[in-house]
Amino acid sequence: FSECAVSVAAQAADIEWIITDDGSSDDAATSYRQIVDTVAGHVPVQFITLPQRSGLSRARNVALENARGRWVIVLDSDDRLAPNLSSELIALPSHLGLIAFEAAYFNDDAYEVRRIRYFEQLFTSYGGTILDPFLWFDFYYHGIVAQKNLLRRIGGYLDELEVGEDQDILFRAVEALPRGEVHFVHKIGYEYRDNPAGVCRQQWDAVKCNYTATMLAAANRRGANFRDCRFAGTKDVDGCQVDQYEYLTVRGEWLSWDTGQIAHQEMQGLSA
Repeated sequence: FSECAVSVAAQAADIEWIITDDGSSDDAATSYRQIVDTVAGHVPVQFITLPQRSGLSRARNVALENARGRWVIVLDSDDRLAPNLSSELIALPSHLGLIAFEAAYFNDDAYEVRRIRYFEQLFTSYGGTILDPFLWFDFYYHGIVAQKNLLRRIGGYLDELEVGEDQDILFRAVEALPRGEVHFVHKIGYEYRDNPAGVCRQQWDAVKCNYTATMLAAANRRGANFRDCRFAGTKDVDGCQVDQYEYLTVRGEWLSWDTGQIAHQEMQGLSA
């Protein structure tokens, strides 16, 4: 958490920091406050303590309800913001609704930058369709960066998704925007910690279940008629390993992005 706090305090532009405590022990909560008092500096901070453990979605929605700024950046307590993130956001045109930055994926032994040019190219051609790269690759690590009013307009996070909630709200946000209001920035904005004690490691089965269910629903809202979705390992993109997913057609065939033109024709037929 101390690295997270330092990264917030290092932001050059004016920001607010809303910390939602979802069931921490009294000792842990005290420790968090002491860290914030030590490093937050000029950043105004709201501490919100939930009366009982409610899950990630409810915690994020409470923060969203209390947010006052234009942009919302969702930051997990073990991750870090890149120093330039707030300045980059302020410089962007006001009509944009969702921003995808490049991300770094790190632990104590490694630091890997995940580029987004490949996915931007796919989105430019297929955004909003059943070939939308957001539906096939989990390249958006992990905190959403979006206009506050957009997230409120789509109803925020689904409270019933206590884990694996970020995919669902990402899909609904993209669906609520014209393609030109989703913007890609070729700079690191978010640093995601590969934490063995984190939710994705400790509750991966539950996360994967919610991911695949919400991905399947999103694909079918786009006009597909898929029967199932599954995690399909990783794909090398610009030297980095990115999670990818596959969908089951009504004919019992699993489709991945790498089935190429055959998959393209198949999905066009499903959406016709």
